Amino acid sequence: MAEQIYYPETLKEHDVKEYSASLLEPAGWLRCAYFHKDDFPIGMHTHGFYEINVIIKGSGRHYIENQHCAAEIGNVFAIPPQIRHGYWSSENLEIFHLLIPDGFLTSYAKILANLPGFHILFEIEPQIRQNYKENIALKLSVSELETFMDAFRTLCEKSMSTTSEIRILLLICEFSDRISAEYKLKTSSNSHADYIAIMRSIEYIRANFGEKIDIETLSSGVNMSRSTYLRHFKRIFHITPLEYLANYRVLMAAQQLESTEKPITDIAQDCGFFDAAHMIRHFKKVYNTTPNHYRAKF
Repeated sequence: MAEQIYYPETLKEHDVKEYSASLLEPAGWLRCAYFHKDDFPIGMHTHGFYEINVIIKGSGRHYIENQHCAAEIGNVFAIPPQIRHGYWSSENLEIFHLLIPDGFLTSYAKILANLPGFHILFEIEPQIRQNYKENIALKLSVSELETFMDAFRTLCEKSMSTTSEIRILLLICEFSDRISAEYKLKTSSNSHADYIAIMRSIEYIRANFGEKIDIETLSSGVNMSRSTYLRHFKRIFHITPLEYLANYRVLMAAQQLESTEKPITDIAQDCGFFDAAHMIRHFKKVYNTTPNHYRAKF
């Protein structure tokens, strides 16, 4: 009988609670990737950029905000900015860390937006992972992992450059494609049917946030009754679907405020609000300021 391993329910904060984007080697050049092994736990910390962690050896626990799940060989964990995370292990865990440069995803937004699985990998799955104790992350097979190891090693040896950016983009494309295929298989099975249904629902919200959306549309779209859908959604996200929709509309409005000079009225219409007053009310709930004051920062 295998020995049972006991892990902590929570991790202490890291000595450095927030890492900056300028992670420099002694030689002074910006690194974009590295391997981490032996020194565990990695205490809870945040950073202002996206990161991808790939488990290449051993096993342990992955902690994200107030939740944690198994960390197993082949797991691919995307970590969004400002999300507390860490790792614990007593089983020779080794992790490949890919640091995605600040602004990288914005620079390639047109390519990535149409990439199957991209939003699942970087936004939807991490969001569900924060509220779901079972491991739902992408998992590469041993043979798939082996095909990526040369690329991992090369990125660890190079400073950030145009060539490194292309290699990072290719990895993101590969991981996005695999997670899209993996979730299509899970959708056709009964494995974690509840969170798969909610994930499909989130994809619908993100694709149609500018249109009128109601609970009946969302629940029927995933073949659930209204009450069952609401129960599963609130269990995973701790808010209602309409609250999630309003928050996402505010996020999309904020992006337009940052990057365009569109009038508030037009942005409100684009993002699915009834009118500018409706948008301003929800915006103030999320950002504690008005859209005009928010835009003035940029």
